[in-house]
Amino acid sequence: MANKKENKEDIYLREGIHFLSIGLTSKAKEAFNNALIHNPKFSPAMHNLGLISLRSNNLERARKLLEDSAKINPSVETYSILGECYEKMGDYENTLVCYKIILKNFPNKIPIITKSAMLLERLGKYEEAIKLYKEIIQKEPQNTDISIKLAWLLWKKNPDAAIELLENDLDLGKKNTLERIKILSVLILFKEWSFRIINNQLPYHASSINDTFFKNSDDILSRLDTESSHLLTEYKDHPQGYMIKGIINFVKNDTKNAQYYFDKVSKHSNNKMARAIRFDDKFFSDLNDFQTIELTKNLPAVIEVKEREIFDEDILYLSCNSDYFNYFTKPLLLSINKFSEKTNIHIHIMDSKPSHTEYVLKFCTFLKNINYSISVERPQLPPNDINYSRSYFHAIRFIRLYQHLLKFKKRLWLMDVDALFNQSPKALFNEFKNKDISLRIRPARLEPWNQFNACLFGVSYTEKATNYLHKIAAYIAYFYQNSELPWGIDQLAMYASYNNINKKDKPSIGFMDDIILDYEYNKNSILWCSSGVIKFAALNKKRIKNNEEVTPYELRFEYYNGEAEMLDEQLKSG
Repeated sequence: MANKKENKEDIYLREGIHFLSIGLTSKAKEAFNNALIHNPKFSPAMHNLGLISLRSNNLERARKLLEDSAKINPSVETYSILGECYEKMGDYENTLVCYKIILKNFPNKIPIITKSAMLLERLGKYEEAIKLYKEIIQKEPQNTDISIKLAWLLWKKNPDAAIELLENDLDLGKKNTLERIKILSVLILFKEWSFRIINNQLPYHASSINDTFFKNSDDILSRLDTESSHLLTEYKDHPQGYMIKGIINFVKNDTKNAQYYFDKVSKHSNNKMARAIRFDDKFFSDLNDFQTIELTKNLPAVIEVKEREIFDEDILYLSCNSDYFNYFTKPLLLSINKFSEKTNIHIHIMDSKPSHTEYVLKFCTFLKNINYSISVERPQLPPNDINYSRSYFHAIRFIRLYQHLLKFKKRLWLMDVDALFNQSPKALFNEFKNKDISLRIRPARLEPWNQFNACLFGVSYTEKATNYLHKIAAYIAYFYQNSELPWGIDQLAMYASYNNINKKDKPSIGFMDDIILDYEYNKNSILWCSSGVIKFAALNKKRIKNNEEVTPYELRFEYYNGEAEMLDEQLKSG
């Protein structure tokens, strides 16, 4: 009996899949489009064209193709890719809908359950996330990564339960050395913070430089050291083994030996952060020769679009990219503008196109209680490389801060723009008026890039403070000019630069507590800060409309965001 004649769309589909498998994307697209010419409702062609569009970051086209494909043939494969597309677009609610459809057919698909839990966490739906993480652990008791994720969520409400979970996880058999290191690296933080809480100390805000060192966890440090030795015995020159050795020496304040091990990590891996860790005097001696022209080598020009020659006192320095200005800086500005006292602000936008710059200038005319100046830069950043762009924005702002410190000759306050002022900034200025620098220093953190927090950094126009900021800017400039700009290098530069200064030349520090920087949103605190999770949850208006459990920050953010939208309407109407 003769075989049934193959449809033309099937022939083109087979050709397209072949071209796709050998990397000929253009030919694959042509074949899939030919298939749709013969059958406009041929879902496999839509699916593959959607996949190609997704991989090309053409998200709107990918969404349309994948949605159409799913309507015709609601396959698990299509919903999986459609969920990925929604997630890239920031549409986490629809992502979760896709994952629920998949789990209805495959309830034991752990990667999808995991993605769902992580999205729920990102949306601020912590109890739902905890429920899913516990479900995964029931199915996979040996899943160390999920145990750690669950422990972090439990820590916020029940520290003892978080510690117990990790200690029990350590006791489980069949844990390999790397997994034990992962667990110990989190357990030591929980134990140290618990010790601080018991002794009426703030767990996340240091009151002295000595708080950065571990004081009650010698047993876990010793075990970490043993496990790292085991790892290096099992796998010669394993980078993680050297990294743990470096961290152990670092938290014991032995930067010489720490540097030795971090250099070992660099030698045996492509770890950019390890290469960026420098405590040696020779490195800093070379940085002293970085004058302003060397600091800004290969950087775009700073364009001062709104000048203000004289500021009479402290200046808030808001540095961000154009998207962050649109989403976060506007509510922040309105939270400052509500106070009758005039506040000085400099806004530096790091990728603002001319049309966006004009919009910023117009928006700022509404800010009657703010004296402001504005600058922009327009770097040529690699397309579709969001990680590099984020590193650039966070790191290079310190070079711009140094430039503007020399320009304004006033104390500047660099801050993340996803915060809101709960009190007048004057309260912040007055608290630290006699300090060279002011910041939050984190107690009991393992990594050198996690000690000094860059979310709010005050720097005075004093010799000690200016020299310190120059070191930070030169540190960052050196690695930028050598094409090494890992995420977190700004905070690494802050710590390493301070560590390198002789005691008599160190700037005086104003240590910020939870009244200055508040992540719990108390009525009497000055600045309400948002973690990554809360920050993105605040953009999800459905949480408030659906009467979900929201933080005071989210409610306040929504209020100012509503004000910003009304002002935008005024601009549109002329």
